[in-house]
Amino acid sequence: MTHIDPRTFEQILIDPSVNYAFPEDVLHDNRLTRDEKILVLKQWAFDEREIEVAEEENMRGGAGPIMLDEVMLALRQIQGGK
Repeated sequence: MTHIDPRTFEQILIDPSVNYAFPEDVLHDNRLTRDEKILVLKQWAFDEREIEVAEEENMRGGAGPIMLDEVMLALRQIQGGK
């Protein structure tokens, strides 16, 4: 496994959905440690919740589909079904 450099990891955390098409892609990124994958998925879940709030307030704009369910499923998978 090759490790990701801190600067690249920081960029991924800024907006995981820009770096991965699907949450499952995070699980298959061999550059990341388990803990890093969890951080990325938690950030993605936070972002998705923010998008949901914006949508409820009619402020969403032209963003893609909300993927909170998929993000939470990937997070549960890496955390062992917790």
